[in-house]
Amino acid sequence: MIDIQHPIQLSIAHEQRFQSAQQQCCEVSVPLPQSLVFNPEQLSLVVSKDDDGITKTIDAICHIIDYWPDNSIKWFKLTYQYCHQPRLYLNITKLQTDTSDAATNTLIDATNISDVIDVTDNYSYKGGANTLTLSVANNRLEILDDNNQAILSLDAKALKMTDSTGQPVAADFSQATVTQQTNLINHNSSAVTLVINGVFSETLVQFQLTVDWLVPFDLIKCQLQIHNSNRAIHQGGKWDLGDKGSFNFKALSIDLHTAKKSPKEHNTLTDVQNNQSYIGENIVCEQFSSGGVNWQSPVHVNHNNTLDINKNGYSLNIELQDTLHKDPKEITGLRCQPVLSLKNNLSITLNKFWQNFPKSLTVKDNIVSLGLFPATHYLYELQGGEKKTHSFWMSLDSSNNDLTTSQNINRGTVAWDWISQCHLYPFIEKEKAKENATLGSLQTITDLGIENTSGFIAKREKLDEYGWRHFGELYADHETAGYKGEDIFVSHYNNQYDPIYGFLRQYLTTGNTKWFELADDLATHVKDIDIYHTSLDKNEYNGGLFWHTDHYLQAFTSTHRSYSKHQASNVYQDHAGGGGPGGQHCYTTGLYLHYCLTGNQSSKDAVLTLSNWITHIYEGSNTCLELLLAFKNRHVAGNKNHFTGQYPLDRGIANYVNALLDSFELTQQPDYLTQVQNILTNTIHPNEDLTLRGLQDVEGTWFYTVLLQALCRYLQVKESRQEFDQHFYYCRDCLLNFADWMLIHEYPYLEKPDILEYPNDTWTAQDLRKAHVLAAANYYSPDKKNQYLTKAQFFQQYVADKLNLADTKTYTRILVLVMQNQGALKLFQTKKPSIAFAATRNWPPATYQQASLYAGLLKVMAKRLIKLSPRAETDWLKKRLA
Repeated sequence: MIDIQHPIQLSIAHEQRFQSAQQQCCEVSVPLPQSLVFNPEQLSLVVSKDDDGITKTIDAICHIIDYWPDNSIKWFKLTYQYCHQPRLYLNITKLQTDTSDAATNTLIDATNISDVIDVTDNYSYKGGANTLTLSVANNRLEILDDNNQAILSLDAKALKMTDSTGQPVAADFSQATVTQQTNLINHNSSAVTLVINGVFSETLVQFQLTVDWLVPFDLIKCQLQIHNSNRAIHQGGKWDLGDKGSFNFKALSIDLHTAKKSPKEHNTLTDVQNNQSYIGENIVCEQFSSGGVNWQSPVHVNHNNTLDINKNGYSLNIELQDTLHKDPKEITGLRCQPVLSLKNNLSITLNKFWQNFPKSLTVKDNIVSLGLFPATHYLYELQGGEKKTHSFWMSLDSSNNDLTTSQNINRGTVAWDWISQCHLYPFIEKEKAKENATLGSLQTITDLGIENTSGFIAKREKLDEYGWRHFGELYADHETAGYKGEDIFVSHYNNQYDPIYGFLRQYLTTGNTKWFELADDLATHVKDIDIYHTSLDKNEYNGGLFWHTDHYLQAFTSTHRSYSKHQASNVYQDHAGGGGPGGQHCYTTGLYLHYCLTGNQSSKDAVLTLSNWITHIYEGSNTCLELLLAFKNRHVAGNKNHFTGQYPLDRGIANYVNALLDSFELTQQPDYLTQVQNILTNTIHPNEDLTLRGLQDVEGTWFYTVLLQALCRYLQVKESRQEFDQHFYYCRDCLLNFADWMLIHEYPYLEKPDILEYPNDTWTAQDLRKAHVLAAANYYSPDKKNQYLTKAQFFQQYVADKLNLADTKTYTRILVLVMQNQGALKLFQTKKPSIAFAATRNWPPATYQQASLYAGLLKVMAKRLIKLSPRAETDWLKKRLA
C-alpha cells in the first residue's frame, strides 16, 4: 500500500536559465535510498507557482537505470519538458507495508530493467498520431503520420559512405532490438528506443544506429556509431596513423527524406552559437575547423605528420528560389551550431557541430543531409579498434520544440543533502571551500578546473583539442614542464586517475552542470577513441584502455595511443618506448557513475569490457603456450605468479579490484565479488612483515596506497551488505597492518626529493592517498583511532596547504588527483559504523606463501592440458607473432 498522505518532496533545480517561453527538453537523474521505491507508481513530477499555491503534475518519461540488491530502485532518470515554472519537485510516496512484500529474491540484471525485444523482420510502434515502422529485411525505417504518409524516412542506402577511391560502400541492416520506457502519469509506454546494428559491405566497419523516440515531446534523439573492428598492426609497439589495420574513407553522411508538404514558405537555419537566423530554400552549412586561435595545431596531423586543415571556421550558403534572390548568399564565421527548421515543420540539428569538425548540414528538395564525415580534400582514417559516435536530434513538430533551446539537454539537479542520504558510492563526500585559500582547502584547488583562464575548457583552446577524434579529451599540460620549444606541445591524458569520476563527483556535490558537461564529453571520447575495440589482437590488448601519451614526449602521429615511431627513446628511467594497453592504466568507476547518471548503455558496456580485459591481463587465456611464457617471465614486476597464485602489490591490481567492484555494482553477479576476495587474499597478508616489501623504495612501491584504497572500497561494499565474514576481517586486518607501518614510516614524499627521479607536486597530490588509507583505518579499527586520524588529517592539510601555494596546481594531473582523492577523510570522520568491529587476529599463512614454484607449475599445467584446445593454442601463437 502506498502512503499518499506523507510523500517526500524533492526539489529539482535548473542551473541553466530558460531563454524563451517555449518548452525545453530536460533531464534529471535521481538516486534513491535502498528499500524506498519499488515501483514507478510511487513517483510523480509536479510544478507549482509560489504565488497561488496551484500545483500541476506534468508528463515525465521514467528510465529505471539501476536497482539495489532487494530490487528497490537505486537510480532513475526523468525526461520532461519544462518552461518558466517557479518550482519543480519530485513527489515520492512511501510504501506503508513491509518492503519485503514488494521485493523479490531474483537479482536484477540488464535484461530485466527494460523489456528488450529482438526484431527479426518487421516492427511497428504507434505513438500519438504518428507511427514508427522498421523493416530489417528491407533496410528501411519510417515515421508515418495519421494518414499513413511518411514524415521521415531513412534506409540503409541513406547511409552514404565512399571509400578511399571514391567508390560507394553499401550498408546493410543486420539486426535490431527495441526497448520501451514508462510514462509517470498514465504508466503506459511513452518512449521507444530502437537499436539497429549493421555493416558496411566488404569491410570490417560496423555501425549502430540508435533511435530514441520521446513520444510526448515529438522529439527523436539519434546516434550513429561507426566501428572499425579490425586490429591495428602496431609494428614494434608503435601505434601511428597509417597503420595497415586502419580504414581510410572519403566521406560518410546520412540522407533523411522528409515530408513534401510545406505549411511554411521557407526553411530556416538558426545558428545558436551566434544567435542568428537565416531563411532559404536550399541551405549548406559546413564547419571546416575549430574556429579557435590554434585551429592549425599539430594535434591535427595526418599519417604523414603534416596538416590537412587549410580553412578556418565555417561557411553558410543560402539559396532563395524567387525572382528577387537568385544568387546564393554566403556567410562565414568561426564557430556554428546550426538548427534547421524545415518548411514541413520538422527541425533537425547535429549536436556539438563545430566541436566535432569537420561537419556539414544541408537541405535540398526536402532531403536533409547530415555530413558526419563530409567530403573534403583529404581522407579520414578510422584506426583499428576505433569508434566514433555522432549525435543528432529531430523534432517532429517545431512549434512544440524547434531545438533552438533543446539542442542540448537542460539538466536538473537534486540537493547534495538528499544524495548523501542514499549511501550510493564509497568516498563521495562534500567539502566546503574555505574563504582564505592559504588555509588549505582542497575544494579551492578543485574549483580551478572550471576557471575561465586555467580550467579544462581553457586547456582545450590551448591545444585545440577539438575535431571528431579529439573532442572531450583532456590536455596533459603537466607534460609541458621544462619544454623549451615555442610550438604547441601535444600530449593526451587518456583518463588517467579517472577524471570522469572526479568530474561527476564534483557535479554531485556542487550541482554545477559544468562538471557534468566535462564528464559527459570525456566519457564519450574515452568510450569511442581510448578503448581498443577489437577481438582480433592479443587478449591482453583486446578491449583495453590505451595509456596516455608517453611521458615527456609529444604524441606526433600516435593520436591517443601512447607510442609513436617519431618519439625519442631512453627518455626516462625504465622507458619502454612501445607497447600497448596495460593493467596499470584501467579506470572504470567514472564510467560506472556516468551510466548511473545517464542510463547510457555504452557506459555500462565499457565498464564490463574493461573488466573483462583486465581479467585477461592477470588471469590469462588458459593456453599452455601462454603458461610457458608466464614461467619465463615470472620475475617480471607487475605480473601475477600463476604458480604460487600471488598477485603483485601495485596499482594494476588496484585497478583490477575496482573494475570488478564496478561490474558487481552494475550486475549484482556474485562471481565478481568472489574474484575480488580471491585477489586480495592472494596479494597481501594481515601478519606479513612489511619491512620485506621494500616500501622505502618510493619510486618502485608508492602505488601500494592505491591498492589499499581499492581494499577500502571492498570493505565498504561488504559493510553495505552486512557481510562481516572472514574475507572482510582478513582485508580489514591487512589494512590495519599497513596503517601501523604508515604511522611510523610515512612522510610527505617531497621531504626526500633526492630519492625521486622527478620531484614535483604530482607527488604532493599523491600524498592525499595516505590520508584516505589512514582515515579508513581510523574508521575500521577497534583501537588506535586517534593516531590514525591525526596522521590522516596531517597529510590532507599538508597537501592542501602546499598545493594552494604551488604554481603548478592547475596542471591537469594534479587537479585530477585531487578530484579523485578528496572527500574520503570527511566521509570516514562523519560516518558511523553499523557495528562494533572485532579485534585483529592472527591468521594462518596464505596459500601463496606456502606454494612451491615447480609444484605449482605442474599443477597449473595439468589443469590446462586437460582442457587443451589446439585451435586456442594456434590462435594465441598467431596473435603473438603477428
